[in-house]
Amino acid sequence: MSHIKPSNGANVFIADRFPHSGDWYLHHVLAKFNGQWVTWVFNEIDNACHHGHYFDKLLDALDDYGIRHGETTQNHLKALAEQAEEQAMHEASIAAIYEGAAQ
Repeated sequence: MSHIKPSNGANVFIADRFPHSGDWYLHHVLAKFNGQWVTWVFNEIDNACHHGHYFDKLLDALDDYGIRHGETTQNHLKALAEQAEEQAMHEASIAAIYEGAAQ
């Protein structure tokens, strides 16, 4: 059971914070709500659940949770790779400037 308690009264069973530090307040959650299994994005700031997918079967909800979590992780890794590439290009440009000035 999770420590997250949404304002709608849903029982959250699994919760995982988004990987990007700027999204510290967002979690993927798997919850039981009104007799259905639900995957949501939970927002700590407004204590609410958003972008829900509803399921009658737990296994379907678990699959969806895994897909949502995986997509968020992949997007985060892609952003990190892009930042690393930009940093490397910036460092190479500075090195080229210093090399040109030394000649």
